[in-house]
Amino acid sequence: MKRNLFLLIFLLISLFLKAQDYQITFGVSGSDEMPDSVNVENQNQNKELDLLGGDVLHLVGRVTGVDGSILSAPDLKVYPNPFKGNTNVELYCPQTGVVQLTLTDLTGKLIEKQSYQVQRGLLSFGVSGLGKGMYILKVKCKEIDYSAKLLSLYSNNLFTNDHVSFEGIAQASGKVEKFESEAQLKSTQEEGEIIEMQYNDDELLHFTGFLENYISEVGLIPSISQELAFDFSPIANFSSSLTNVTEGDIIQFTDLSTNHPDTWLWNFGDGGSSILQNPTYTFNTAGTYSVSLDAGNTYGTNTELKTSYITVSELVVAPVAEFEASATTITEGESITFTDQSTNVPTSWSWDFGDGGTSTVQNPSNTYTTAGTYTVSLIVTNTAGSDTETKTSYITVSELVVAPVAEFEASATTITEGESITFTDQSTNVPTSWSWDFGDGGTSTVQNPSHTYTTAGAYTVSLTATNTAGTDSETKSNYILVNLIDIDGNVYETIEIGGQIWMAENLRTTHYADGTAIPYVESNQAWLDLTATDQAYCWFDNSDTNRDIYGGLYTWAASMNGASSSSSNPSGIQGVCPDGWHLPSDAEWKELEIYLGMSQGEADAQGPRGSDEGGKLKESGTSHWSRPNAGATNESGFTALPGGFRSYIGSFAHLRYRAHFWTATEDPFLTAWYRALITGYATVDRYGEQKDTGYSVRCVRDD
Repeated sequence: MKRNLFLLIFLLISLFLKAQDYQITFGVSGSDEMPDSVNVENQNQNKELDLLGGDVLHLVGRVTGVDGSILSAPDLKVYPNPFKGNTNVELYCPQTGVVQLTLTDLTGKLIEKQSYQVQRGLLSFGVSGLGKGMYILKVKCKEIDYSAKLLSLYSNNLFTNDHVSFEGIAQASGKVEKFESEAQLKSTQEEGEIIEMQYNDDELLHFTGFLENYISEVGLIPSISQELAFDFSPIANFSSSLTNVTEGDIIQFTDLSTNHPDTWLWNFGDGGSSILQNPTYTFNTAGTYSVSLDAGNTYGTNTELKTSYITVSELVVAPVAEFEASATTITEGESITFTDQSTNVPTSWSWDFGDGGTSTVQNPSNTYTTAGTYTVSLIVTNTAGSDTETKTSYITVSELVVAPVAEFEASATTITEGESITFTDQSTNVPTSWSWDFGDGGTSTVQNPSHTYTTAGAYTVSLTATNTAGTDSETKSNYILVNLIDIDGNVYETIEIGGQIWMAENLRTTHYADGTAIPYVESNQAWLDLTATDQAYCWFDNSDTNRDIYGGLYTWAASMNGASSSSSNPSGIQGVCPDGWHLPSDAEWKELEIYLGMSQGEADAQGPRGSDEGGKLKESGTSHWSRPNAGATNESGFTALPGGFRSYIGSFAHLRYRAHFWTATEDPFLTAWYRALITGYATVDRYGEQKDTGYSVRCVRDD
């Protein structure tokens, strides 16, 4: 039983010792050099050990030699401490060999390092030239490492750690020999000693290698024997004075790389670069930029890249206003596009087009509707300020010339012979010339002329208006109605029908045009006594009221005023009519009837003829006509009135029922043709009648 337990313990110890028997040697990456010294810290055990670069670290489960832990007071004495610039150090070196003195600041930066060959015994030396601050002094004496913190209170600017030294190193037991060169020291280091350090598997060791002023750190969990190569190339790092700037700002970049780089290559992300250690740089374009630094020394190069490190905002400068127009000379109604040409990126616009129009659009359009000269201004604004550009009398707008649209009016449209009318031009689009035709042969080129009509009738007036863009005409048919005045001063409306101008009322004169009185026959007997050649007239029932409405009733001889029958068209018989007018022949009545729709054959017939021509001639309604006044439309404007008649025996008949009108033409039976319109019919009757009968008269204007 005991034998088996012994074998188990032996096996476990053997496995333990085998699993923890590693040797670590030290080198320099990319070089055949070795570090000056190495600090090893077991971070699990919180123990550390200093070695020379040529030593071999032997990691074992149990240390058999001298404990290599760091010793401190009372084994190492520093006095005074704190101190001002200089202090003294005293320690005991248990073995003859190399003593290495190393002084660093709290960051690990090497201040001074020296090596000596000493004898076993008490060793003392001084430290001088330290500036104000806290420092770490390490003394390695074979396997024994000493460490102490030094606090220098000296603030004189002369002590800048540029001339720190170890002075007066001495030993009572023998001579101290200083190694004057690295080569001399390395020759001793290359012989290297094996330094043991207790280690358990899976513990983390932190190695710090020192080579002159260079430092390299490596973390390692050893599991095999190996060479640990320190990389003394720089660890690139940097800072900048600003990371958020505006276009054109200057940034100071500061190298923060460790391990004393002596070459630098900056890339600023916008195509710019520098080889200075601490360059300044200006970014001229807005954006976000990544900056990198390649820091190099004898042992290699390292890169630090800071992504999206610099943000450059667009430089905002107050705008300078400027603009142009697509045209500066236009015609009324045309549009102009204005284009903003302002610099420095305005963000708002305020336009004044000079005609009351405004806009806040960057590139607006404006339509000028009125001729004139216009000043245009633009105010542009951004967060940095505003600016105004004004262009005086910049836009010239000419009056729009469009072909005129002719129009006019008359001061009166119904007058009597001899009266004047003023015509007023109402044409649009500014005509520059006018040509008037008054319908009676009269013309004018005045814009607003006056004209006197001397002859009764209906006159068509036209105006032709012209400008540089064209011509237009306005014609108003039968626009001016000039009423007829007879010798007695009676005024008659007239109407143009198919080229003939007729009286639109029944004649009621008592004199011929030469002033000769027409005999008025009142009694029935006196009328009965008349012969075919007697000239006479009367009012129906001898009533003045009937006179005013229905006019007079004339014998054929009175109507002809002694003239002989005429079948001509026109008749040429003035008869009882006013000057310039005549009694229409049978042929002239036929012309009127045919114009209203009657055929030639119907017109030549005797008795009732046609269909509705009589209705077109009769006054419509029953104000003067008795019912039914069949078919009466007065479409022609003739306005036939039912004045009745006076028979050859002197009696009156058919007032309001019939209208009878003499012609200037005898029929074959030596009676005279007349026309009759009857209230119950829309036709026109054509018959011959005895000449001493009293009928109504309608006159036609001479050509």
